[in-house]
Amino acid sequence: MFISRDKDLQYAWHSIHDFFDAYHLSFAVEETERIIKAAARHRSWNLDYPYRPIHFMEHVQELVTAACCIAKSYLTGKEGTVTLTSPTGEPDLLIKSDFVSSGRYSNVWNNMPRHLTAPQYFQPWKAIKKFTTYATEAEWKATCKDLAEYALSNISIDEEYPCYKLLPIRLHLLRLIEACHLLEVRSNTAKTRSQTKIKTQKKK
Repeated sequence: MFISRDKDLQYAWHSIHDFFDAYHLSFAVEETERIIKAAARHRSWNLDYPYRPIHFMEHVQELVTAACCIAKSYLTGKEGTVTLTSPTGEPDLLIKSDFVSSGRYSNVWNNMPRHLTAPQYFQPWKAIKKFTTYATEAEWKATCKDLAEYALSNISIDEEYPCYKLLPIRLHLLRLIEACHLLEVRSNTAKTRSQTKIKTQKKK
């Protein structure tokens, strides 16, 4: 347990950074889809090594903890949030710096968020807030573990998580990943701009 809000936020940002340092966005989205599909089938995971779903969902659990830290400590005052606006109310995907990271596999197609609403694209914390209000941190972590275990099992998850429950779970998880990616991209962009401004001022 952290003793100050600053440490909560520092942990959250580090967790988000570490996640996208390990996985690029398109892989994270596709892997989440693969695990959910595998969990819903009556046959076990058949891709490379079996520890993969467990390992990935453990990383997702770190994102869950980060989201809860942000929701409790950061979003209440909305301090430092990177908020975008648009005269049309629609995302401008021509502004690549708003959503494309600098990673090896990053480009407009791979980094385009496909599950967020327009308001969530402009303000990713809205998706995180919905994620944390849909279920508690403990419930989300239990769900992540269940998805990984059922993906490795011949038993379908539908008895414990019927389709009408699994579909919103899927959507919230994908939105969590995309929202955290936008926060990571925009915080890095804001940091770069700030450093550039300081260097320019020093030259003057």
